[in-house]
Amino acid sequence: MSRWRKAAYALLVSALVVQLSLLCHTVRGFTAGRPRIVSVDLINPRFYQGLATDGRRWVFSYRYSLYATKVDDYEKVVYKNEYAIPPKLEAEGYDHIGDLDLYDGKVYAPLEDRLYSKPLIALYSADTLEYVGSIGPLPQSHIPWCAVDPDTQTILTSEFGDVDEIYVYDMNGKLVKKIRLSSRIDRVQGGEIVGKLLYLTADDGGDTVYVVEVETGEVRELIRIGTPFEMEGVEYWNGKLYVIVAVGGYLENMLFIIDLSTDSGRQFESVLTILASMALTLVAIYALKRSSAEAGVVGNINFSRHST
Repeated sequence: MSRWRKAAYALLVSALVVQLSLLCHTVRGFTAGRPRIVSVDLINPRFYQGLATDGRRWVFSYRYSLYATKVDDYEKVVYKNEYAIPPKLEAEGYDHIGDLDLYDGKVYAPLEDRLYSKPLIALYSADTLEYVGSIGPLPQSHIPWCAVDPDTQTILTSEFGDVDEIYVYDMNGKLVKKIRLSSRIDRVQGGEIVGKLLYLTADDGGDTVYVVEVETGEVRELIRIGTPFEMEGVEYWNGKLYVIVAVGGYLENMLFIIDLSTDSGRQFESVLTILASMALTLVAIYALKRSSAEAGVVGNINFSRHST
């Protein structure tokens, strides 16, 4: 089998695994009223680290870039800042934007330095994505995400590995308190505050979404997506969670949409759609294997001329 056929075969098998996971989660949600994955959108390869919306637009982050799209069309980039880390901060070693938030006309973007010694939150105009200032440095090492709680006028964030507490800062970056978690969460990539609940995404081998009671620190597993790729940021909008799973390279990333409601009116349609996509993937795998087999047969034919 040629190299491109092997790559195509691997991608198709990965797609089938993801589709099977979707089907399992969808059926479980339908039968038990649990949160369920209702769709998966393919998004720009540069929409990699985090995402946020204020109902007017989406803002996505790459390692050092920001992109704004229409709220109803992820494909339509309306403005961007491809070098969002200003030269002064870049010279100080800052090189990584994480999962961000939108609040009061500003983008709040967590920014890490190469040595993980002086993280801060960079601020950008939501209307232009121009850098307007920063909060920090903050007294922590990593800062993979940040989320603004509009009810308490505070900013929540955490470390990346073995997270057992959530840091709560005021809007000027002063540490107000720490929320002790009931259980550790490893490889936290994204966070979003919704009322008294904090949703965290973790690239922990299960692509898990956790929910934390902010008043008590109680942690429970909400849903496992289970892909072979890297889970990243999370956002809440209109009763649904939007979670990025980054494929990497030049391939489109995946945006999983998770319905938190118990209304299952569209669930049957979702099951049928997933089954249809699985059938198409199986047909593509079969066609690829058959074409590879036929190519192998042709390649083994001896075309030499025999004398009598």
